[in-house]
Amino acid sequence: MDILTLAGPLAGVFVDCPLTVPPCVSCQLPSCPGAVHCEDVAVAYMLAISDKVRRRGARRARPVNPQSQRLWDVMQLTEVVEERLEPSYSANLAPLVTRAMTLQRRLKALVPVIDLHETQVPHALEALRLSLGLTPGIRQSYKRFEDGGEHRRAVLTALQSKGWLAVAQGAEEQVLEAQAISTVETFHSFVTALVAAFHSAGMTTTRPKEYVASEGWVHLPLTECSAK
Repeated sequence: MDILTLAGPLAGVFVDCPLTVPPCVSCQLPSCPGAVHCEDVAVAYMLAISDKVRRRGARRARPVNPQSQRLWDVMQLTEVVEERLEPSYSANLAPLVTRAMTLQRRLKALVPVIDLHETQVPHALEALRLSLGLTPGIRQSYKRFEDGGEHRRAVLTALQSKGWLAVAQGAEEQVLEAQAISTVETFHSFVTALVAAFHSAGMTTTRPKEYVASEGWVHLPLTECSAK
């Protein structure tokens, strides 16, 4: 809180963590009517998307589970991708999500308000992959113990070659690598900041008009490849 307050004023802050939970997790009903009979708009939206995907003849279409899935994750079922990405929310993230949601509430109490925005590093890397010429498995390989550092460095080099990041020389390059790619954690911060820069330039994915306002949205960078 002190860091964000002293660094301000800020238009927004990005975190690589969900800022909302699945509909069933936040439900206040005394008893569950079941997903099919639920009156929650987000649940109905999720079921409608699932029905559309099944009618399209998608293979291995898993049933929607509003206990563990968010609306954004279900919307990704409509995208044609080579390999399905991991959901943005999982039970393993619950403690971190609680912290992020608490931070969000505290920041909204400030004057002026600081808004939190959400992204996901593996999804962001996948969105950047074609434009930067990265390997198909970059969303997983950057975390590997044995050679993850090489893959993180490849991302940094590709960003510089593309002109999206100033080319560092000498000592500056060593500092940049130490701060940005030395560990998985610092790399997450670096990519999250990169998405924030795309967002500031108006180059991140935006919510559809019909999207449920209370549901979380994962901002991803828009490049010439993803825009097509």
